[in-house]
Amino acid sequence: PSDLALKELKPVVVNLAAPSSTFIRIEVSIVFKAGALVNPDVTAAELREDIMAYMRTLSLSQLEGPSALQHLREDLNERAHARSDGKIAELILGTLVIQ
Repeated sequence: PSDLALKELKPVVVNLAAPSSTFIRIEVSIVFKAGALVNPDVTAAELREDIMAYMRTLSLSQLEGPSALQHLREDLNERAHARSDGKIAELILGTLVIQ
């Protein structure tokens, strides 16, 4: 629908909790109703910080397996909804690289 807006967040690059030498890069976008967020840039920056903090708590084993990506997506969507008081309709994973 034309009343939805898409905002890409800056890429997040952090090390995982275990092994700490493993880094993850994740690129996400948020979908929200146009005008619903007072300042989308501020909301995006706050959400990016939340994602960084969350990703630092994960271990590599939590990102392995067939359902890991779906669980990660659900967890990040919950964070997006909480951060925006439900104003973010969806968080879309664009890229996920583990090195």
